[in-house]
Order: sequence, then C-alpha cells, then structure tokens
Amino acid sequence: LKTVVTNIPENIVGRACSKVGPRLLRQLQTPSTPPEAILEGLTILNILNTRVPDEVAKLEPKPITVFTQLLKHNRVAVRKRAIVTIAQFIPTSSPSVFGTVLRDYISPSWGSSIPLDRKVTAVQLVGAIARTSPQRIGPVVGETLPGLFSAISKDDGELKESCLQSLESLVLRCPQEVTPSLNQIINSALEYIKFDPNYAADDDEDEDEEMAEVDEDDDDDGAADAYSDDEDTSYKIRRSATKVLAAVIGTRPELLSKIYQTVSPVLISRFGDREESVKVEVWATYMVLLNQTSVYSGTLGGRENEAVAGSKRKRQDETMEVEDSPLDLLRSQVAALCKALLKQLQTKSPAATSQAGFQLLIELVTVLPGALSQHASSIISCAKATLSQSGANTTTTLHTTTLSFLSLFFRTHSASCFNTSIPTITPVLLTEATQKHPRVASEAFKVFSSLLQATQPVTSGDWVLQIYKEAVNRLSRNDTDSEVRASAEEVIGNLWISATPTVSGQGGVEWDALRKGARPEGAVRVIKKVAASNVSMPDDWVVQSVEWVLGVLRRSGRGGRVESFECLDVLLAKGTVSDEIIKDVINQLKQYLTIADITVLSQALTTLSLLLEKYSTVTYPIVETQVVGLVSSLACSSLVSGAALSSTEDFYGTLVTVDNQIASHIIPSLMTSLDRAGREGSASNVSKCVARVVKCAMGIAAGTIAEFHKHIKVRKIYRDTQVSNLSDSPAQRPRKAKLYSAY
Repeated sequence: LKTVVTNIPENIVGRACSKVGPRLLRQLQTPSTPPEAILEGLTILNILNTRVPDEVAKLEPKPITVFTQLLKHNRVAVRKRAIVTIAQFIPTSSPSVFGTVLRDYISPSWGSSIPLDRKVTAVQLVGAIARTSPQRIGPVVGETLPGLFSAISKDDGELKESCLQSLESLVLRCPQEVTPSLNQIINSALEYIKFDPNYAADDDEDEDEEMAEVDEDDDDDGAADAYSDDEDTSYKIRRSATKVLAAVIGTRPELLSKIYQTVSPVLISRFGDREESVKVEVWATYMVLLNQTSVYSGTLGGRENEAVAGSKRKRQDETMEVEDSPLDLLRSQVAALCKALLKQLQTKSPAATSQAGFQLLIELVTVLPGALSQHASSIISCAKATLSQSGANTTTTLHTTTLSFLSLFFRTHSASCFNTSIPTITPVLLTEATQKHPRVASEAFKVFSSLLQATQPVTSGDWVLQIYKEAVNRLSRNDTDSEVRASAEEVIGNLWISATPTVSGQGGVEWDALRKGARPEGAVRVIKKVAASNVSMPDDWVVQSVEWVLGVLRRSGRGGRVESFECLDVLLAKGTVSDEIIKDVINQLKQYLTIADITVLSQALTTLSLLLEKYSTVTYPIVETQVVGLVSSLACSSLVSGAALSSTEDFYGTLVTVDNQIASHIIPSLMTSLDRAGREGSASNVSKCVARVVKCAMGIAAGTIAEFHKHIKVRKIYRDTQVSNLSDSPAQRPRKAKLYSAY
C-alpha cells in the first residue's frame, strides 16, 4: 500500500486518499493493531499529507486527534513515529489544530506528577514542531521554555538529551522569540557540556605543566582517556549541549564578545572529552565561532559606537570596543586553545578526529594569521607524526588536510618561528610528494611552494634539490595527474624565484618539461611569474620563451590567449629580444587587429604599444606602414569600447610620443576612416583618439582646432547653443560637432 500511494498518479491520488485515509485512521484507533502496522500506517498517512494535504484535512476522524492518542502508546518506536507525523501535519493544518495539541498534550506534560516517558515525548514533540513549523510554535515559546528548563533538571538522561535537542531547534528556528531566555539557555548548555557523572577526572590537573613532544608510539597521555563504559550514555547529553552552543554562536553574531568571555573558555576546557564524537563536536562548534568571528568581527562594534551620543563618550566606547573586540579576546585565548588541542592531536586518535583537529587549526590561522608563532615547533612535530603514521592508522583525507594546514601555516607565519623545524619536516613532505595519490602529492607540492615563498632566499638545504628533481620528474611524465602537474609547475616557478643558485645550474631541463605539457596554461603562468620577478634570467631564455609563447598564441583558443598576451608583455618588457623576433611578433599581432574578439584586440594593441616603447627603432616603421591604417578603421567601429577603446587611445598616444611628426597624418587618417564608415562609424570613438593624439603632440593643437573651426559656427536658439556644420551634409554635422567638442 505504501508503494502504491507513493507512485499513484496525481489525478487519482485524491480519490485514493478519501478511501484509504479513513480506514487507516480507524485502524490506528484500534487498540489491538500491531505496532508494526501502526508504524506503516503513519508513514502512509504522512505520504498522503505530502501529496494531497487538502484531501487529508477533510478526513474523519481528524488525523491529529488520532496521532495525539498514539503519543501515549507503550512502544517507544510508535511514540517517536507519531511525533514525526504530527510535526509534518502541523504546517498544513489550521492554527486551531496546533492550539489543541499544545493545550491537550504539551502544556499538561510539565507537571511534577507526570511520568518521565510522557515528559520525554512532549519535549521531543516541541523540538519536532519547532523544526517543521516555527511560525506556529514561535508565539508560545515563552510559555514552553519554563517547562523545558524544569524538565532538564530531572534525573533522566534521555529527558536531558531531548530537552537540549529541543532548545537547539528553538534557538535555530525561533531566534527572536528565545531572546529573553537566551542567557538561561546558554547557562544550561554550559552546565551540561560538562555532564559526566561516571568520570571524575580533574580537567585542570595539568594546567601548569609544559607540553612535551610525544612520539607517535607513546600512549601515556591517553591513559586517562582509556576509561569506557558501554552503558554510559552521558556523552549524548554533552554532545547535545555542544550543539546548543553551536546554534547560539551561529545565530547571535552580536554576542561574539560575550561568547568569547563565557563560552569559549568552557569549550576549550572540553577539547579533551573522553568520547570521540563529543570531542569532534566541540571542535566543530569552535570552528563555528571562528567562522562567525571572521565574518562579523570589526563591523558590529562600529555600528554600536555610532549610536553613542557625545564625542568624548563615543571615543571612550570605541577604545573599549577595540580592547574587548572578539579578535582580541580570541588572541588572548590562543595559548590555552593550542595547548589543549595539541595535547589531543599528539595522542593516538582515530583519523577522523585528527582531521577535525587540523581543520580547526586551519580556521584559527585563517582568522588570526601568525597566531601560532609561539607554538610552531610543537605544531610541526605534531604534523610530522600525523603524516608519518602507517597506512592502517591514517587516511588520504587526513593527509591532505594536514598538508593543507602546513601550506597555510607557512604562508601566514614568519620563517623565523619555524626555521629550526624545516630539517625535520621536509623529509616527510618529500615522501608525501612522491605518493601515487594525486591529492596527496598535489598538496605536498603546495606546501613546498608556501615554504619557498616564506623562506626566500633559500641558500642551503638538500630538500631544495630533491623537490626540484621530483617536480621535473612529474612534469616529464605523460601520466601525471593535471592537479599534480599544476602544483609541480608552481613549485618550479617558486624554486627559480626563491632558490635561484640551486636550480640555475641544473641545465634548464625543467623548462623543456614545462613547455612539453599538453595544456600550456600552467607553463605560461610560471614563465610570466619568473619573468616578472627580480630574478635575472639569461637572454636566450627570454628569446626561447617569447618564441614558445608565440606558438601558444597561434594554437590557443580564445580562453588561453589573454594569459599568453600578458606573459608575452612581461617578456618583451625586459628589452632583450632580437629584431627578427620583434618583426615576427608584429606580424602575428596583425591578425588579431579585428573586432572578432574584442578582448584579444585590446591585448594586441597593448602589446603593440609596448613594442613601440621598448623597440621603437624596429617597430615604428612597420607600424607606420602596416598597422596604422588597420587601427584607424577599428577606431571608427562602435563595437570597440571599454578596455579595447582605452587600448586604442594608448596605442595612438604611444605612437605620437615616439614620433611627433606622425601626429599630423593620423588625424586625417582617422577622419577618412570615419567618412568611409558612414552611419555605422562612431564619431565618439574617433574624437577620443584625436584628443589623445593632440594631447601627446601639443604642437599640432592650434592647427587642428583651426581646421575644425572652419567648418562650424555657433548660433543661439533660445537659451541653447547648437553647433552646426555649414558646408557638410546634415548626416555629417553631428560627427564634426562631437570631434570639435573634444577640444
């Protein structure tokens, strides 16, 4: 029946509901109905309510009335299924239906004489309704919360857990309505996040001890965590309390400073919870706090300060806000956070737990770059131990997360804080770079890129030559994954910039390997990066690179040409290219002087301007005879706009700067091209180009103005001034009027 109801066509599902629904409801009312049949009946009615809620609302007896009676069933599974079904029916029912449920079942369940199982059911029902229909339960949250606070104090684990879950749902779904009781909710969560009646260890007994570096085979630190009790379910309460705090943190950015003062220290103290699932949940909650800090810190305080009356009071409040800002409070707690977290990461833990720990470190460094400087040695030792674990105790995801953290750590911290640890971590990183898994190898190469950037210039270290050889090996192979290849290419570029003496004596095999790749985009980026740096590259390397980039331009589609042009500009800017190659470059650029691709046109004109500036002796004669006419035609096109038009103006400006004599010829050329274009020509574009020519060759300004002045006169009509042409046709007058307006 469930399958039929799920798949029945829309045009007959209403009739099916009117026939099947009443029978199912009567069956649910029958005391002798087996629990299994009740569960299936509730599921079928839920499906019908999803498909035809209007038809379900007409059923007799009323569904909600029947479901409410099932909340008293002696089977827990039936009660839970009834809770879910009621919660699904509330949004499509009238407000009076919810009022009936609240009046007849939820409100009477808070009495002291009510059995615990009924209290649990009522609490779970509140949470379920909050998740599915917050607009219904929102107005009565104030009446419901006292009952939840009363129930949570009862000595029953399931009841406490259910209360916390319902509080979480209310905080998430009814944030405005819970505001008056928010402090009480936070206090309850802070109380029960420590709830562990079967374990009485002193959390602060190691507070003043220095953390020692722990070998991966040493499990002394885990001795206290070895306690376990299969019957102990208190961890569920602690986990639910943690989720309540996560809900508060995620929905209350205006309370960040208060949360750092009251909630953050408690969360840090629970970093070492003996239950792995609770520990991971605590770390996840702290990541929510860090994310909120990253998004909102520094903005809320400013808005609050603007509302303070009086400049003196405002300055005082602003000063106080800066001193107590979330970032400052976080910075003051970094030491305790790192101590607690590293202690857990240095013990033997499941791979998923260690991964969560490194994710927390990533979030911390993202929010506070450089925050781990005082703990660099311990952190790198911990990362080394994690990466050195055997395959049975680790996962690929853990390795990639750890490597991602190290890459971020090296990018955001001064080399002085981790220089002494480089010899200990690089052998492990080199091993990771040789792994077959592409994600691991790629992340390892990224770590080396960050390390090279942080420690440049690198003058010593065997690891430099070893990572160079591994990168060349990866680039030389045809079966290298694209992600690994991209990371290896980046390493080559950083090696040339940061460790030039080491790689310059290797014969240049890396460049051959780079240029032989199937996809040249990565090699183009590396060549551009190295050429733009302060590294002095040989002239023959520049020449080879220019020739190779020209070949890439010929082969590339539109998507890869922009980066290739940018790379070519950087290479040509060095001014060491031979005349023959410059001629080849100009000949190739001429084919891009078309409106077929405006972006490429802009890049080609920019490159021509650069050639005129750097290689004027060779470039100017060719441009004068072969290029100026093409550009004049393009300047008249209305399709040339934005960056392309700016590049056209820059081209004329550079051309006139190189030789002022050509200025007197360019303006007639532009005017002739405009006349040939007719109505399709853009007088606005031409006027801007003429203005740039005159601006760069002021010697022709007077003559040009006088020439244009011959064809125009000003006459007054009413209050407006109209510029008209006496000799030209009416179609030509607006063009010359625009040209004259450029002056």
